[in-house]
Amino acid sequence: MSEIITWILTIVEQNGLILLCLIAVLVMMAVSVIALRSAQKNRARLEFGRNDVRSPVHMSARAQARCTEPGQALKAQRPDPPPGSAPVAFDNSKAEIERMHRNMRDLRADNVELRDQILTLKNFNSLLPPMVRELNSEANPDRMGKLVLRAIERLFDPGQALVLLKDGYSGKLTLAASRGVFISGGELGPEIGYGIAGLAMTKQITLTKRDLENESNLVRNQLENSDPIFREMEIACPLRSRENCIGVICLSRLQSEAEEARTALNMLGEMAGMALTGARQYRKIQDMANSDPLTGLVNKGYFLKDCAQKFKESFESSSPLSVAMFDVDNFKHYNDVNGHLSGDHALVAIAEILRDHGRPTDTVARFGGEEFILLMPATTHADACARAEQIRLAVTESDVEHSGKQPMGFLSVSAGVSTVPIHGTAMADVIERADVAMYQAKKTGRNQVISANVAASSMEMVSSGDS
Repeated sequence: MSEIITWILTIVEQNGLILLCLIAVLVMMAVSVIALRSAQKNRARLEFGRNDVRSPVHMSARAQARCTEPGQALKAQRPDPPPGSAPVAFDNSKAEIERMHRNMRDLRADNVELRDQILTLKNFNSLLPPMVRELNSEANPDRMGKLVLRAIERLFDPGQALVLLKDGYSGKLTLAASRGVFISGGELGPEIGYGIAGLAMTKQITLTKRDLENESNLVRNQLENSDPIFREMEIACPLRSRENCIGVICLSRLQSEAEEARTALNMLGEMAGMALTGARQYRKIQDMANSDPLTGLVNKGYFLKDCAQKFKESFESSSPLSVAMFDVDNFKHYNDVNGHLSGDHALVAIAEILRDHGRPTDTVARFGGEEFILLMPATTHADACARAEQIRLAVTESDVEHSGKQPMGFLSVSAGVSTVPIHGTAMADVIERADVAMYQAKKTGRNQVISANVAASSMEMVSSGDS
């Protein structure tokens, strides 16, 4: 390098300023050529980038390998298309972008649906402990429908809701509780397998209107012809207990989509079904403990418990309460002549007569042996005596087998009647007065009704005669 510089200085000294100018011109020309080549390279790179954006499928394989990023799927090398086909590549890219936009919109919708489901499940989990306690602590199956409806309102707040229970005999659905639906009569439901409610019970799965689109034409026609109430329902969930389906929940006018409520409603249906089954089993056990196995009437223990409660209510409301005691006349003779099995049939027939003449507020019980007792709240003494007389006549007119073999030629009963507060204010006293009157009726001829007033007068007369 030092030699070159020395050479240049020597030339300058020998040839002067002319040679120096010539060298400067040559250097400038070289710089210009270098700048021109650099500009051409930049223009080529810019054009390459435009082609890469517009139509990556038309790049060379080498360019694809150089420009491909990790995860980018480029198509195989293709020959360059004619000039007129460039817009086609642009259209394909545009369609791909639109497809990606649609996918993004679907993903957003799915995310919103998942978010709503998560919120519903969070709400369900927060309400789960009190709902479980409330359902499992209820021993009366008749009130279970209202408890389930209350849980539905807390979870979903639907505009319309039905809680229907399956009738074990007819196979129809009986209304247990409802919201926003007017229904006349207790038994409204379709037979099992008919309507969205019946279909959900038959399949034992939760169904929405969207699920019904996959059913056969026959099933869809049945659904279209079902009760209008069920055609409006958006979702139906069966109440399950093990392998049994004992009811169904139907909802419509939900605050969210029916699909979002499916999971939580399905869990509620499982819990409600098990709670209802438990309540029914508990009632069955209670009925067995409180009922007379022969006649089906309540037994003496349950009667005394119920009697104490109704005595309390009578005092609180200052209303009369009457008791009628019945005893089958000559029942030992009936058993001796016809056998104890026939005697059991006679007791069942008399119990049925007492049940038929009782009101919903009355309590009819088998008090022991061939004795029966009737508790009549809010009944005056005169009315109680009249009702006891109606029962006596019904027994004499009954067609019980072998009744013609009785000493009177028919089956009969004797009865005694007492009333609170006329004949006492204590339960035991009132029952005892009715029992005394009944035995007075048997002693004075049988087949009659005697008031505790008459029995007391007779006892006073007997006491006066003895004195």
